[in-house]
Amino acid sequence: VRWDSGLEILGELDWSEDYQWAVFTVWRDASEPKVLYYNRDSGCSCNSPHDEIKSRDELGVAYSASEMLAAIDREDWGWDASDLKEKVRQHYRAKETPTA
Repeated sequence: VRWDSGLEILGELDWSEDYQWAVFTVWRDASEPKVLYYNRDSGCSCNSPHDEIKSRDELGVAYSASEMLAAIDREDWGWDASDLKEKVRQHYRAKETPTA
């Protein structure tokens, strides 16, 4: 993401071979702790991941761990997504508010 998004990468799934690449990226924003953003992209050496994204409106949005995990599962590229899924679970667990 080249625009000043204010987002931080939580994690990625990526693959590259020769001049081709593919990536699935999950971002977080400290000001929106219950929301994660995501995007899938692929290309060649002539471009970079997520080059065409101009605003958050173009990203997928997940408001819960189950929504984000489902989005990851839809990306069936045969990758091991267990590390990224654990980061998502930890993100949402850390954002849960304790009950008194």
